[in-house]
Amino acid sequence: MGEGEDKGLGQPSEKMEQFLRERERLDKVLQEKFRRKRAILFSDVSGYTRYMETFGDIAGRTWIQKHHDIVLPIIRSHEGEILDVMGDGVMASFLTSLSAVKASIAMQRALNEINAGAEKPHRLHVKIGINAGDVLVQKGHAAGDVVNTAARI
Repeated sequence: MGEGEDKGLGQPSEKMEQFLRERERLDKVLQEKFRRKRAILFSDVSGYTRYMETFGDIAGRTWIQKHHDIVLPIIRSHEGEILDVMGDGVMASFLTSLSAVKASIAMQRALNEINAGAEKPHRLHVKIGINAGDVLVQKGHAAGDVVNTAARI
């Protein structure tokens, strides 16, 4: 017989109730310390892979840098926090949905201005997804269903 097992059913001798109470306590701590209401914004450049294949690595990286130079300051100016820059995409967090929406509008307007003077194959187009709700946050990282849904929108 293994350590901590009852003779009859081979079940652990600890009381499940003790673990359930501890889980309840830990869930409360997690909620209080790490759960926050946030709006999560994802911005993804359309056609990045094709651009790289057509114009090469350096031109592709320059193209994405232009995107970042336009988009990142706009996010910050709308009280957004940049959580991650993933190649051709950006993930940001906002305290309110309204701030996230205003930032996305400003991003599209700025990109439209840049695109007006660019040749068609060099225009930057982005897809933006926003979702809001309870998010688990820790040191500049956000996780949870709200984040996953925003990434898919």
